[in-house]
Formats: sequence, structure tokens, C-alpha cells
Amino acid sequence: MLAAISLTLILCGGILSAEDDELLEKLVAEENTIYEALKNKDEETLAKMLEKQKLAVLPGLGRLPLPEVLALQPEVESFSVSDAKLFRVNDDCVILSYRYTWSGSRSGDEVTEHVSFATSVWSKFDGKWRAVFYQATPE
Repeated sequence: MLAAISLTLILCGGILSAEDDELLEKLVAEENTIYEALKNKDEETLAKMLEKQKLAVLPGLGRLPLPEVLALQPEVESFSVSDAKLFRVNDDCVILSYRYTWSGSRSGDEVTEHVSFATSVWSKFDGKWRAVFYQATPE
């Protein structure tokens, strides 16, 4: 599977249809909704948005199930999602890669700016796009 995803990234990088451009905008908006819900500790929105996500890979924490990820979230004061790229795996699965920047605090320590390259995998369930996986790597 990883080889197929890697090949898709190589073959499809930067070549988007008009439909893919619209999907890119939609999924970036969805990512922003998730980050805003994390910032505000909005458990209802997170439960809805992440109902299909079971695993995340985070720097210094490794592979974690979603409930543990949510429990370890920093206190976010501001964030941004930029430089987003969309890679289509098939009609019902895409990979979204972007730069995520946030500031706030973690474990009581101030974080003035933390930048990561983030990747999320989105799959379509009953006609709706849902995040199924998330990974972040510090810049």
C-alpha cells in the first residue's frame, strides 16, 4: 500500500483537475475546522469530523490512537494551514499535505511558533469526505 501511495505522489504531484482544485479548497477548510475545534476544545465537532480517524503519528509521541492524541493537544492560541497540496489515490481517497503553524503552550511552556509538515488521508464514506489518518513532521 505504501508503495502505491508513494507512486501516486510521484505521478500526480501538482496535476489537478478543476474538481480536484475544488476538493483541495474543501479539505483545507475541513482541516481548519478541525484545528479550530482543537483550539476551542469543541469535542462535539471533533467527534463528528474525526469519526473515522483511528490513528495519528506525531513527533516525539509515535503512533497513537485518536483518543490519546486528543488528550495530549497543546493549548493553541493561533494557527495557520498553508501551502496545501492534494494527491488523489483513487475516486474515494486523497492525501492532503500542507504546512501547519501554531503558537500557544505545551505542558505549561510557551511555544512562540511551531511549524510542521502535516499529512492527512481523507476517504469518502456515504458521499462525505472524512479524515482517516494524520501525520506531522517538524519543519
